[in-house]
Amino acid sequence: MTRLEVGQERLRGIIEELGSLSVAFSGGVDSSCLLFFAARYAPGRVVGLHGETELLHPVDREALDHLRRDLSQAGGATPEVEILRHHALEVPAVRNNARDRCYHCKKAIFGLLQARVEEGSLGVLCEGSHLDDLGEHRPGHRALKELGVRSPFVEAGLGKAEVRALARELGLSVAERPATACLATRVPYDTLLEPARLRRIGVAEMALLARGYTPLRLRDHGELVRIELSAAQLPQALDEREALVVLLREQGWQHVTLDLVGFRSGCFDEAGADQARSGDGR
Repeated sequence: MTRLEVGQERLRGIIEELGSLSVAFSGGVDSSCLLFFAARYAPGRVVGLHGETELLHPVDREALDHLRRDLSQAGGATPEVEILRHHALEVPAVRNNARDRCYHCKKAIFGLLQARVEEGSLGVLCEGSHLDDLGEHRPGHRALKELGVRSPFVEAGLGKAEVRALARELGLSVAERPATACLATRVPYDTLLEPARLRRIGVAEMALLARGYTPLRLRDHGELVRIELSAAQLPQALDEREALVVLLREQGWQHVTLDLVGFRSGCFDEAGADQARSGDGR
């Protein structure tokens, strides 16, 4: 058996053993895949709990419609999905964009979801982290542990490649979509997160996605915006530089730059890692 087949068999056993469960559904590939899989194989009730916050990327707001269409075309029962509104920027450590922002954000939003699970007797709360997530700077995982949230993909031994392969096998339309991450990741740590700032990042990234730029990150440095693209798309960006400058200046940035290092996840964690290795916290 392949690693995917072994992991899928373990995952099915975990879901069947849980019986009824709730899935924290963000709209990304991982949580969509888990919700779809649970809806197919859980013997009991399956509910998706979607925490709507100011930090959610616009691309993820479309995910629920995609998931319902996928389930309908596959002939499966569409799981119930509840939307719970959470004002993330009311949490001081989140609004101030502290380095452990993710911990405080996860603690608040998953606390809200857990309360709903307990109130409605909605089984066990699960989420879509996989093995590869454990090796990254993810302070939010500590909050999940403290709250007792289950991570079936991790328990089944599935990593990023296996989850995407499973999503393809299940026929999910979001299977090939690059990870978007929350909008707060576009802003340097210790820089105040404001609704207008997050909105303009979302609007601008959607405009660039529409032009075919993917994967993509816009890093907001106040009056300056830094565009991270794959190395293969740097020539296209240079060819279209005048149009990109106009597009991004319309959103309020004065200086538009193209990052020659290219796209990478968690670029604002790089400085922290370097400081930790050197012992310099400045």
